[in-house]
Amino acid sequence: MAAANSAALASAVADAMATRGVEVEVLDLRSLVPLDLSAVLESVGRTRRAVVLHEAVVTGGFGAELAAGISESLFDTLAAPVLRVGAVAAPLPYAHNLERLALPGPERLLEALEWVMAYRT
Repeated sequence: MAAANSAALASAVADAMATRGVEVEVLDLRSLVPLDLSAVLESVGRTRRAVVLHEAVVTGGFGAELAAGISESLFDTLAAPVLRVGAVAAPLPYAHNLERLALPGPERLLEALEWVMAYRT
């Protein structure tokens, strides 16, 4: 699944989790400006967990800002820390086989979801 769009990846992994009896809510942010933060906070408030998925590198990007905003607004509500899944911190390769390794894939997203669901305080 090279350079798959994040929403399609999230939906596919959510379907895989559903076969295990775990319901995953996918919120596809089509626009960052304006950001529908109320929809994000409403979803996370319901589920009490969040994994932020994007194709940019994990550090210093919008995903980090979104994770920080969720943590600040819903700190007392969260059942687990907010996790981020993104590209590795390296230049994005041109070759498709290497690009698949750099971008977030189903395995990394599934691992993050499993960790968030298993987290106990």
